[in-house]
Amino acid sequence: DRLRLKEAAANLLTNPGFEEGTGASPRNTVPGWTKGGLDLQASDGSWFSGIPPHSGGWFLQGAANSTHADGYLWQRVTGVSSGTEYTLSAWITTWMRENGTYKYDVWNDPNRLSYVRLGMDPTGGTDPNGAAIQWTPRFYSHLHYQNAALSVLARADALTVFVRMQGTGGEWHLYGVDDCVLTAEE
Repeated sequence: DRLRLKEAAANLLTNPGFEEGTGASPRNTVPGWTKGGLDLQASDGSWFSGIPPHSGGWFLQGAANSTHADGYLWQRVTGVSSGTEYTLSAWITTWMRENGTYKYDVWNDPNRLSYVRLGMDPTGGTDPNGAAIQWTPRFYSHLHYQNAALSVLARADALTVFVRMQGTGGEWHLYGVDDCVLTAEE
């Protein structure tokens, strides 16, 4: 028997590494994506706190100078097949600051929460509060990138991927998102 390697499936997202666009960092326009709730911009690592991209020259950075953070990023993908399983993955980092010091997330302390969730709406809805969205549990990745993933069965000819960035307490909530991938599973 020969060992067969699975070929890499095509990434269905537009601008998955946030490399597209023109202008200096930070870039307010992020081609292919809709954003809201936070100051979300494409950065080359020279914006707030020098957070670096995971790979390439650019990534999506979120920032809130507030004790409350709630932002989202989404992309609707058409031409998917209802009944097919799709997997979303992304590299995520969280950087919470308070009194000039980076603080890690404390799950049971409402004064120290800063986290991210990946979501997908298998019906193609674009409301970040939509009832059909399936979410990962909340997670954080303090001062380094970590990969997270979620799989769902499409229920229409479109599906929507979401990245939700939230937090309470603290002084600054900073987030990094890079190298997003959406693939169909066999």
